[in-house]
Amino acid sequence: MFLEINNFMKKQLFAALTAVATVAIGAVEAKADVIWGQANSPVPYENAEPFIGTQLDGLTETQLNVPWSVGCPSESSSSVARVYGFADFNQDGNKDVLYHLSDGDVYIALGTGAWNTYSSCVLLQNVPLDWYAVPAKLVGDGHVDIAWHNKSSGAFGLWEMNGTAVAGYAGVSGADTIPPEWILSASSDFNADGKDDLVWRNTTSGQNAIWVLDNGTIVDVKFLTDVPSGWYIRGAGDYNGDGKPDLLWWSPSAAPDGLTAVWVLNEYLQITAAPLLTSPGANYIPLGGWD
Repeated sequence: MFLEINNFMKKQLFAALTAVATVAIGAVEAKADVIWGQANSPVPYENAEPFIGTQLDGLTETQLNVPWSVGCPSESSSSVARVYGFADFNQDGNKDVLYHLSDGDVYIALGTGAWNTYSSCVLLQNVPLDWYAVPAKLVGDGHVDIAWHNKSSGAFGLWEMNGTAVAGYAGVSGADTIPPEWILSASSDFNADGKDDLVWRNTTSGQNAIWVLDNGTIVDVKFLTDVPSGWYIRGAGDYNGDGKPDLLWWSPSAAPDGLTAVWVLNEYLQITAAPLLTSPGANYIPLGGWD
């Protein structure tokens, strides 16, 4: 049975915010950690630098309070408008960052293996800021692709990637347009078939859905518990280390520093727990998981 998120969160609020244990910082593990960005705008998706990390070990938190920024391209006067996620685009075993500058340029910052160091940045294309993206392995060739949704027109499409190069453009059958009230929010392999699925959130109705995909084709749609407006899905990953993807939630108005929670999901996409995470400080928003 699904757990009702609001009541569950309220019950755990005091414990989660006052009893955070500390663990030793070591190598990156199979569990997803959380990367936070400092927002300079009240819009939940905007202006998220510098970054801070939270290392998770079975949902026990350790704050990695060493702020850093992507820092490139150094010649650009534009700020980072949005960070879309962390994925290994060039298949070197290191997480890269997909982000959008305020002038529309879309970049990948290439990781080095250290969680706060990047070697260089690759310019992809210039894309208007009414488009929002999620990195995901979608077409079955092993490369991380990019799904795009236009929040004004509802247009939806895919960039098929070959490493850090855009190799082609594709759609999803029957899904050329998605109503703008649905937000493309995250990706992960929810049915354990080796291919990523897409997570959507309806900001009007409170519905949450997962497109189960097979090489870019929708084979099923799974609906999760409705959540009232004011909450945003900020990422998906295995936050508790049980081998199954979970969902990262954030509300900017639920507490003085916002409120961040994890839906711990089982293999049936049922919510088995909804623990709260501690914000690094005022104006920090979760940008997604790093695993």
